[in-house]
Amino acid sequence: MALLKFPLFFTQQQTVVVTGAATGIGWATALQLAKLQTRVIVGIRGQERAERVAQELSKESHGNVIGYHLDLSDLSSVKKFAEKIDKLDILINNAGVAKQNKELTKDGLESTFGTNH
Repeated sequence: MALLKFPLFFTQQQTVVVTGAATGIGWATALQLAKLQTRVIVGIRGQERAERVAQELSKESHGNVIGYHLDLSDLSSVKKFAEKIDKLDILINNAGVAKQNKELTKDGLESTFGTNH
């Protein structure tokens, strides 16, 4: 992975948040960062799922991964997530949705815009 070519950029003292880390690119990114021994916080919809993914990533990487619920379409969820983080050095904002039907978020925004922006 490309991240492993630049281990000096990431340090053990850094905290990195990765959103959308339940699968795919987000999961692979969180895994590689955890292998570099950075403190990784994954933001995933559903607390149980976030904790399960964090445990899987920690086990596979032998790293420090914490999982918190984060629903980017809900501003109160974003605020609660942010309150749990005492330090943030790098944000990898990977989460996103692409919906066919026009739906609104809890906050009244169009759901694709409300989640992705």
